[in-house]
This record gives sequence, structure tokens and C-alpha cells, in this order.
Amino acid sequence: MKAVCFSDVHAEEIAIEWAQGMIERSRPDVAIIAGDLTARGPVGFAEDFLDAITVPCVAVFGNMDDARIAALLEKRGVSIHLKAKKVAGIAFAGIGGSNPTPFDTPTEFSEGEIAAMLAGMRVTHETIFISHFPPFGTKADLLRGTHVGSRALRAFLEKTQPRACVCGHIHEAEGTDRIGKTKIIKVPALQHGRALLLDLKNLDVKELRA
Repeated sequence: MKAVCFSDVHAEEIAIEWAQGMIERSRPDVAIIAGDLTARGPVGFAEDFLDAITVPCVAVFGNMDDARIAALLEKRGVSIHLKAKKVAGIAFAGIGGSNPTPFDTPTEFSEGEIAAMLAGMRVTHETIFISHFPPFGTKADLLRGTHVGSRALRAFLEKTQPRACVCGHIHEAEGTDRIGKTKIIKVPALQHGRALLLDLKNLDVKELRA
């Protein structure tokens, strides 16, 4: 069982072609979209990108996606924002948006809001958790040497210990890490022609390039 993982597309038109090529070459069982399909829109790009995904899909919106994109993901039946869903026999759950940034982006939540939203989530040790933003204090949240991830998300992962947390958001951050038994998997930006192929059995990752 394999998942192709996309994040931070930012309405880059050529990324639709890149995603199609990656899916054709890697033949995944499921696609994971970890947010920022757009850059404050347009909705039409997000529709076209989702149309290009030819395998079952789960998705969360990012901080650069506004309420229209969140609604589109719900309408398409792929959203896992604050919900759990099984796809291809794998349990997924997730949260979209991000913790506060300096840029006043469309969908940001305070740490208190994130904690309150996650308090209602029910995940198991078998869940693959998808968050646009990374947890605090890992390789996934390093921005010019400073950790900028969410402390509320980290506390949630420490408590619930899902199998993995797949995240995007910080373009400069790379690699994998761990919070207890939870593997943290940072997805590179498709905007720059990069994605990941995730083995859902052993959680090994392979970089995909356009």
C-alpha cells in the first residue's frame, strides 16, 4: 500500500501536470493532500487539481486556502479536517489551516483554538494523521534555525501517538522525525516540483520529482 503525498501547490499551473506524472509513475493506492492547494485562491485551480487525482484521496486545506477551498474539499468528499475516515483500508484523520504566521494568511488558528479543535479528535495508534502545519520542535518546523510549529499539535501527538503525522507548510524544512511512536513526515512543496511516496506499511518515504 502506497500513498503519494502532495503539499504546498500554491496554484502553480504546471503542478497539475507534475502530479499526474507522479501518479502515473508511482501507481499509488491513495493520494494525500496536506494543504495549500492555492494562494488565496483561485477555486478553479483547486477544482482542476482535484480532477487530476485519479486515485482515492484525502485532504486538508492550508493556511493559504480560504473558506471556499475548505468547502470544495468537503463537497468533493475528500476532506479529513477534524474527522476520521478510512480509505483503502487505512485510517486517516487531520486538521487544516495553521498556527499563527506573520503574514495574515486566510486560515490561521491560535494555539488555544487548535487545542480545542484537536480535543474532539479520536485517533488510534493505527491512524495516519494529516496536518498542514507541523508540530513544534521537530525537523518539520525549522525555519532558518528556529522552530515555528504548533505546540498544541505536538501535545496532541504526544498524547494520542498516531502512526504518523504527515505535514507541509514550512517549505525550507526537510526530512522525517519522531515524537514518541509517531513518525513525523515532512512533505516538500509541489510548487517546486517535489512530493513524497509513502509506504503505508512500514512508513518508508521516497522523494518524487517532476
